[in-house]
Amino acid sequence: MKKALFILTDDFSDWEGAFLSSILNKSKNWDVQTVSTKRVINSMGGLTVKIDTVLDPNLHCDLVVMIGGNNWNLQEKIMYLFIKNKIHKQTKIAAICGAVDFLAYNGFLNTFNHTGNSQKLWLDYDNYHPQKKFIKNNVVTDRNLVTANGTSPIDFTLATLKMINFDNDYEIEKKMSLYRLGYYKYMHIYS
Repeated sequence: MKKALFILTDDFSDWEGAFLSSILNKSKNWDVQTVSTKRVINSMGGLTVKIDTVLDPNLHCDLVVMIGGNNWNLQEKIMYLFIKNKIHKQTKIAAICGAVDFLAYNGFLNTFNHTGNSQKLWLDYDNYHPQKKFIKNNVVTDRNLVTANGTSPIDFTLATLKMINFDNDYEIEKKMSLYRLGYYKYMHIYS
């Protein structure tokens, strides 16, 4: 069974990982777990989450999902070591919103085409020296990395599912069209 680790921080954005986690969690091929540097955290929406595993740089997984929010500690040493390890091993990583800021701050985006909320936020980051492009799209996939701005949880889910070859592209598009189009338009097209 493949393992997806969802990294959550205090004040994380509830909605940014909801589509992806629910789809992966329903699959018999994926195990979804939450990780953080603390045992209990609170979401932006006021939900209290008991974390499955405290973050350790050597945790094994097939997919890292970094959920955005208002409380990413850009200098978090354990998080840095964990992501560095996963980038080195070419583990698939999907980051949205404030989590992309963490990647930029620590220089992890430099060799990938990428997007985020705003590149202007990163211009003073000492380690952000992109050799690839910042692309003004809702979501960008480059090899084993998906980046997205905070307004794009559906596109983020779609791109991540495609990156991990969750299903064929038609079935992934069909699954996400329900959320993108709404029930009645979806039924008109796909029934």
